[in-house]
Amino acid sequence: MPLAVRADEYVSLERKQVEFVVWDLVPRPGLTILAGKPKAGKSWLALQLAQSVARGTPFLGRDTIRGRVLYFILESEMVWHHRLRKLKHQGWNVDCDLFIPHPDVKPLRVNVLERESRQWIHTTIEEVNPDLIIFDPLREMHNAEEDSSTEEKIVGDHITVLTEGRATVIIHHAKKLAKDNTGRTILLDPIDSLRGSSYLGGKADAVWLLFKENDNAPTGTLFIAPRFADREIINLVQNRQGLWQVAAAPKLIVERVTATEPPETPLPPILELPHTVAGLPTAPAPPKLPAFRPSRRAATPSPNAPAPSAASPSTPPRSPAV
Repeated sequence: MPLAVRADEYVSLERKQVEFVVWDLVPRPGLTILAGKPKAGKSWLALQLAQSVARGTPFLGRDTIRGRVLYFILESEMVWHHRLRKLKHQGWNVDCDLFIPHPDVKPLRVNVLERESRQWIHTTIEEVNPDLIIFDPLREMHNAEEDSSTEEKIVGDHITVLTEGRATVIIHHAKKLAKDNTGRTILLDPIDSLRGSSYLGGKADAVWLLFKENDNAPTGTLFIAPRFADREIINLVQNRQGLWQVAAAPKLIVERVTATEPPETPLPPILELPHTVAGLPTAPAPPKLPAFRPSRRAATPSPNAPAPSAASPSTPPRSPAV
């Protein structure tokens, strides 16, 4: 077998196609990072993801492929046990192919930089043979320096080998986000929001940022940055059980594929969000369409429209892609 092939031969090679255990959200094989500050509800969302795939039911309105799920609970195991017992008592269906490592066999500490930990993770994966693996959280998987790209690469390499061919989701912490002059939090691109080195964010196929303005708020925002689709923002509501639901408001598409011809109808307005997104306007003004033809005439203003002022231009600026 040759060590390298021509590009035309390469594209003809039979390769395993990427599937989605959750359509357009979680690729298999692939790495997804779910980030957020502490108490933002990341584990609740990850648990719902696990149950949806294990039962083959929709997740955040997206179709799933039913499969086996292995959820590595690496912190607060007693809290998790209480949480699942309570959810089951309240009627939440846990009778599915969702697997959790046995607490009596799980090591007291896990570090993928050590052979014993890697052997435990490998043996557990081999026993369950999952389609989706969730590690919660990343910080409890290693003792490497988070700010070191070199050390994080070693951690990432071990995870890649252990999870080869499977969909993998890793729960990670986000850095503290800044606020604008009105006191609202400025959402960064999910990759830029990750705590520590940006290596794993660059390595991942998708990075999600789950954000709540405050811990007691029943609403949240999921900012999704994938390689394979447009970035989008989904508004969420958390019920009393702690479970997330998609809010009534539609999702916001942050990036769109540029069409070769102007669309027949204007794009929908950008939603007014309860916080500021870096690089995006918060006012609900529709973005201007790009000038596809130099000869295209500007729209004729309505005779009843007020004259624009110097402080308020008649043509709002287009928001740059995040």
